[in-house]
Amino acid sequence: MSWPAVDPTRSAASGDLGVSPEELVRLARAGPHAADQLQGLLIALGVDPKKLASDDLALTRDLQRVCIICGHKSRCEHELADGTAVQNYRSYCPNAMSLDALSKTNGSHHVATVEG
Repeated sequence: MSWPAVDPTRSAASGDLGVSPEELVRLARAGPHAADQLQGLLIALGVDPKKLASDDLALTRDLQRVCIICGHKSRCEHELADGTAVQNYRSYCPNAMSLDALSKTNGSHHVATVEG
């Protein structure tokens, strides 16, 4: 039995991201919108996704990676659409602990409120 050659570029990229080469392939196959629910949940929690990515890219990528492989996307989408995600995400979101810690930070990533 012969083993497929290891792609050095894939190995290097997966190492940089802290994931296995197999997980890197799975994440890439998920497509560019596989973590869209995360952005919606961050906004619902009052966290600016762009500021978070600018301030802590490693945390953002980890949150995205977990979101991409999450098995509760359908529920998350419904909760976001219904406006109940903030109240319920802790019961299904694998990022819940990280999001709780993030929302309790000093507010450095919070969305500025717009007064109208």
